[in-house]
Amino acid sequence: MNRRICLLGLLGFVAAACTPKPAPGPGGSASAPNPDPTTAASTPAAPPAQPTTATAPTEEGESADTWFVVSGDGVELGVIELRAGKPPKLEIVTDGEAAQALQTRLKAVGGPDGIALEMHLPPPSGKGRGPLGARIVKYDDKLYRHALKQELEPKYSVKEVLALIDPLPPPTVKKLHVSRSGEKVGSVDFGATPPKVTLHTKKSDGDFLKSHMERVVELGALKFRYHRQPAGGADTLIVAQAKPGDAHYAHTVVLYLMVENSYRKRYAYELSFD
Repeated sequence: MNRRICLLGLLGFVAAACTPKPAPGPGGSASAPNPDPTTAASTPAAPPAQPTTATAPTEEGESADTWFVVSGDGVELGVIELRAGKPPKLEIVTDGEAAQALQTRLKAVGGPDGIALEMHLPPPSGKGRGPLGARIVKYDDKLYRHALKQELEPKYSVKEVLALIDPLPPPTVKKLHVSRSGEKVGSVDFGATPPKVTLHTKKSDGDFLKSHMERVVELGALKFRYHRQPAGGADTLIVAQAKPGDAHYAHTVVLYLMVENSYRKRYAYELSFD
C-alpha cells in the first residue's frame, strides 16, 4: 500500500533513526542475564538475529534495532523484531485466528522487495517542497520501521518499544525521590502498602506523580517492555514484571514510571533513591 508522505514531515524521523534503542546480549530476543528483576524475552524457534550495523545508542528512543508490540481489538497479538538489514520477525503472544492474520499480513508487506512510499522528494533547488515521487524502503533503510508501522495501521495498534538509556534504578528501592528541572516534585515510600506518595509541589508535575502512582496501584501486577544495550553488545528486548509483595516490586515500579510515564532525563526528571 503506497503512502503519501511529506518529506519535511519525515526529516526529524530520519535524523533520529540512525541508531539504536538499548539492551543486552549479542542478538535478537535471546535469553539474556536478568538485569535485576527483569527477564529477557526469548524467541524459541529461530536463533537470534545478528545486527548488521553498530547499535551504540544516540538519541533516546532511536536505534538501529527496535521492536513493535502489535495488538488487535485490545488483545496483544505479537511482538515484531526489527533488526537493521534483516526481515521483520514475529513472535506470537496470543495464538488464534487474529494472530495468524497478522502473520499473513506481515508476510505480505514485509518481503525483501520493500515497501513503496509516495513522498515529496528533495527539491532540485534545495528549497521548499520537492515533487511527488516513489521510493522503495527496504530493511536497511532508516525509514523502514516507519513504513512498516503505517502498513499495519490502522487495522492493528502498533506500539514501538522504548529504548531505555537512562541508568537503571538500584535492585532495592525503599524510597523514590522525584525532581524535575531542579525542583522537588515528590517522593514515594515503598515501605507503606500501598506505596505512599508525598508531594512537594502544587504544580502539575505533582498531580502527574500522584495519578501515575494511583494507576500503578490500580494495575497491581505490572508487565511492560523496553530494550537496552549492554556494553559491546546488541540491543535486547527486556520484559519487566512484578506484583505487590515481590522483592523487586519497588524497582519495577520505578522502571514502569521511567518507561511508561517518561520519568527520564530527556524530560528533565531526576530520580534519587533511599
